[in-house]
Amino acid sequence: MTVSATDIIPLVPTTKKPTYEANAPRAVAVLNGVPYQVSAYTISLNAHGASDTATVVIPISSNPDFTVEFFKSTNDQAPVFVEIYAGFPSNINVSLTDISQLSRRFLGIVDMYSAKFASNELTFNCRSIAAPLIDTPITTYSQNQTTIQFVAAMADSIGLKTSFKIANPSVTLQSVLGYDNIGGAGFAATVYRMKIWDLILRSAQVDDVDVWVDSTPTLHYEAPWLVKRNTVALDWLRDFDQRDGLEATHSIQFSKNIQVEVYTYQRKTRITTGVQVTSVPGGGTTVSQSSRTSSSSIIPGTNETIQTSTSSTGAVSQSVSSGSGGAFRGSASQAAGESGKERYVFYVRNVSPQVANQMALAKWRQISMHEYAITGKLPMTEALLKTLSITSLIKLGNTPYSFVNDLYWPRTIDEDFNISGGWTLAMHCVNHTPPNQAV
Repeated sequence: MTVSATDIIPLVPTTKKPTYEANAPRAVAVLNGVPYQVSAYTISLNAHGASDTATVVIPISSNPDFTVEFFKSTNDQAPVFVEIYAGFPSNINVSLTDISQLSRRFLGIVDMYSAKFASNELTFNCRSIAAPLIDTPITTYSQNQTTIQFVAAMADSIGLKTSFKIANPSVTLQSVLGYDNIGGAGFAATVYRMKIWDLILRSAQVDDVDVWVDSTPTLHYEAPWLVKRNTVALDWLRDFDQRDGLEATHSIQFSKNIQVEVYTYQRKTRITTGVQVTSVPGGGTTVSQSSRTSSSSIIPGTNETIQTSTSSTGAVSQSVSSGSGGAFRGSASQAAGESGKERYVFYVRNVSPQVANQMALAKWRQISMHEYAITGKLPMTEALLKTLSITSLIKLGNTPYSFVNDLYWPRTIDEDFNISGGWTLAMHCVNHTPPNQAV
């Protein structure tokens, strides 16, 4: 087939728009209420998940002995809270640990720290302020409690504010687990084996909302189309770093970064009937019949099964056992062992393994074949500091490809601050609503 020059679709014209900004960024970390000057930090903000992380580097020589400092403050097993502040102070003559002109970029707890004595660096590895929800099993619940009531109570238990924006009335926790045919006496055994965040994410799937925790700190439980988003216009040849630049990918057939999982469960029910025939004095017989109905349901996230038995007299007994079988997960993924996947989870009641696989493959194709993704690095500016967040909508323009110039949702935003190397942002965005992220 011969293609003439007139058949070639031309590139979109681009315009160079260089901008220049001179400023002096500053960062401070506050550990258990005490401010320290920061040499470097990184923050990874994840859309619709509580898995925000950070690392903070401060010099060893100009700071206290933290082995003693933390021993004094954490002997009651309380966590070490960390806040990261950064910005462009208009008055650079204030104290180097003054945070009054800075904005809070991260709020969390210290997971661990390491000291490199040769390089004079103390590094703190930190997790989201929502970490207790991720680590703690459920100890209190109400079968008729709604999802919103449960989320609000759990958030309040660790001092988080909440923001709810859902399109339909919230359902009960019983309804949430009802998708796995779990209820009645089995409800208690199921809930007591779950982590708080697992049930919050499961509730979000049923309520069709996104969940994430920001640094204010607020737990957001909001439908994607109701999230309050500001649009940030970013242009190639103006906003992006010209060395690391901007990369766009388009999945025509198969995306390597999308994973779809479909979970289904069919309740196993077994009816046992016994018939007893007994001779009676004087001739004849009596016939007595008894029956027992047993049903079993899985406990999500475990290899355990709840079995409930009801006799013909109405007596109910229950047991929990470990085993295999019963549950089926259909999944679609380009290759195993990849990292950074967009993970989509769907719960469907009472379908066969074949149908679950078909649904997973169909969803995967629908998402992956129409995905444009961009990865870009840009310097932090005063304007971006005020406007760009994980819930922003990115309006990309001035690239030579028509369909790359589109609206994008951030999946991750990574901040990198270094006292000698500047302050940059690295973004990974997609042109469709992101999924709930794994924690």
